[in-house]
Amino acid sequence: MKLAEKTEKRFENRVQNAIDKMKEEYKYNPTELRRMISEHGTVNAVKRLINNPNLSYGFKKLCMLKALHLSLEAIILENDWKELFTEEERKIAKRKLT
Repeated sequence: MKLAEKTEKRFENRVQNAIDKMKEEYKYNPTELRRMISEHGTVNAVKRLINNPNLSYGFKKLCMLKALHLSLEAIILENDWKELFTEEERKIAKRKLT
């Protein structure tokens, strides 16, 4: 397995862990995110959501729950995922969080 594939697999696990926490700790089940991941794969689903100029329902819900640390925007800003997302995507994520 190539390094990029390993990084992508670790990212998939990171997102799944965040989804599990949303369900367990905040009683929020992000069905649209799960559908998109199933349809497009984790990285592509996240890119679609990040590049959408509108805030997603899930982002708004996590904001209301004071759980933005579990948002995709917060996750892609972690250093481990720099190679999976462009600098512009990371800037968009940072802008959405502020």
